[in-house]
Amino acid sequence: MNIFKNKIIYWSEDDSIRKLYDSICKDEISISSTDTILGFLGNTTQNSFDKIVKLKGRKEDKPFLILIDSYEKIFNFVDKETIDNPKILNIIKNFWPGPLTIIFNAKKNTPDFLCSKEKTIALRCPKHDGLQKILIFFDGLFSTSANKSNEQVAANLEDINIDIINNTKYIVIDKNNIDTNYKLDQTLPSTILDITNRNYIKVVREGAISVKELKKIYGEDFVK
Repeated sequence: MNIFKNKIIYWSEDDSIRKLYDSICKDEISISSTDTILGFLGNTTQNSFDKIVKLKGRKEDKPFLILIDSYEKIFNFVDKETIDNPKILNIIKNFWPGPLTIIFNAKKNTPDFLCSKEKTIALRCPKHDGLQKILIFFDGLFSTSANKSNEQVAANLEDINIDIINNTKYIVIDKNNIDTNYKLDQTLPSTILDITNRNYIKVVREGAISVKELKKIYGEDFVK
């Protein structure tokens, strides 16, 4: 427990946001609570990418999700003409901020560490006050589940691999979601949609938002 206490800071405290901002600018990686599951948080730089890859223990050819604080920041990574479909815009309007990850076609000049080999990029605007406070300072921040690639997603802090705890800067959490044993509310991961094909939308993963909910807004069937 002591190792948690030495690293824990709280989203609700202004000093915590300053500490987190400074550490992100130094390419240090932290663990944070979100509106879904516990995740890593890091700057969208090659150095931070490499550090998260090492923490996850996985290959470097798989990109990480990028969190943004607003719809407008999509266009830091995506050309406007790639999302001119009114139905897709309606999905974004209805479910952002929230637990919906969308895979877009990335801009042609996007660095390789930000996108897949196919030049696609995953973005999400979280419904989380703390994350919104830090995201306004950045074009976007890397996020991915705070676990080793061959291990289960952590439901609470005690489930996180000790090697990960030792090699991250802070654990940023919500005071109102924590009890004396540092256990957090367990939630589903985000739902993932792939909109890179203009002819259809593919459901990559059904998570916190059901396909049924999405279909009500989209008005058509999705490809699975």
